[in-house]
Amino acid sequence: MDLLLVKEQELVVLARTLPTLRGLKKLDFTITTDLSKDWSQLVPTLVFSAPASVEWFEIGLEDLDEFYYDQVSLIWSDQDYQEKQESQEKQEDLSAATAAVYGTELPKVIRPRDIWTSEQRQERPLKHLRQLHIASFAQVSHTDMAAIFAHCPALVELHLPDLDDGSDVRKVAGYIRESCPRISQVFQHGRGDDDQQLTLEIVRAVEEQTLQVISFSGLQGGDGLLPVMLQRHSTVLRELRLADFICLSSKSIQKVLSTGRGLEVLRIEPYRPALSCITLEDAAEVEWVCKGVKHLRLEFKIGATIPPSPDAYYKRAEKGEVPLILTEDERTHFSLLETLYRQVGALVELEHLDMRAVAEYYGDEMHRCSYGDVSFPGMLSLADEISGRPGYLDLFGGLKMLRSLNGSYKVCGV
Repeated sequence: MDLLLVKEQELVVLARTLPTLRGLKKLDFTITTDLSKDWSQLVPTLVFSAPASVEWFEIGLEDLDEFYYDQVSLIWSDQDYQEKQESQEKQEDLSAATAAVYGTELPKVIRPRDIWTSEQRQERPLKHLRQLHIASFAQVSHTDMAAIFAHCPALVELHLPDLDDGSDVRKVAGYIRESCPRISQVFQHGRGDDDQQLTLEIVRAVEEQTLQVISFSGLQGGDGLLPVMLQRHSTVLRELRLADFICLSSKSIQKVLSTGRGLEVLRIEPYRPALSCITLEDAAEVEWVCKGVKHLRLEFKIGATIPPSPDAYYKRAEKGEVPLILTEDERTHFSLLETLYRQVGALVELEHLDMRAVAEYYGDEMHRCSYGDVSFPGMLSLADEISGRPGYLDLFGGLKMLRSLNGSYKVCGV
């Protein structure tokens, strides 16, 4: 539901209407308003006015300055403008008449807080609410934050809100820990330092071995977050999704592969190619313990270069070198690749596999190259002893559950 709120009394009307929607299961608002004004009562009012039956609650906020009126299917004519002027004049006459009756003591204007702190406030907590996604807690006081989480004791899935700069993220994490003991799924969407710190504090604050689904987006780094997360939740963690990450180290990804025994979904998607990938050496160094993973998306730095060396083995093969004789460095490289392919081939529960190969770039090539410029050598090829061509397709014969294959592959290539 998209709502345009201009006046505070519109929020009052909304707060009086929501509790009457008994039996409502899902509330999804995108509210456009002037965020430069005092809207500190907006989020608390909506949460405390929600009907007790609600199970899914989502609030998005958009600034009125970014609202495009040309997208509204209304055409304002001269007649519309004249009617608006007449309406304003009538309102002014009514205000004057009211003042004449009451004198200087006009009737009290009801504000949103008068509703949810008075007898009309819904005192019962939202016992059925499982999912809460509030885009922002901007202007919301710590007292109201604590009250909001106390009002949602059955939360399972929490999307972390943006906070005002300088907010005490440790206190906010404490409110969540004390009031929402059932949380097992955490989603983070912001990119600021406070967002990253709140994410870390949540991972630390909730009881150990409770977080089953973790999805983070746009974090700078993450090497300080992943070790804490894995140490406290590795035995129950089923889904780990890291999108638009910047500068996540190879060793951190290696740690996930070697400790995440219960993982069923592992997706690490950097902001750009090569910004958060695992090296071939680190991928081959440890045993992957996530044997039950079904969705896997990773990037691997495989030692290829762009532009390629004219002496690369596949260049020699293209020139007709038969049999192809690998150098010592090339044999070492293919030994690591074979270990990687065996690790992937052992993941027999895989349904969706997305492996991206990244290369070392020279000059400005990085901005023009894509994942399709390199491929995993010999991965989808059969070995040919006569030509000397390496191939490892047979290592993936156990992936009988595989439904989709995406990434950097070249069929029958070397």
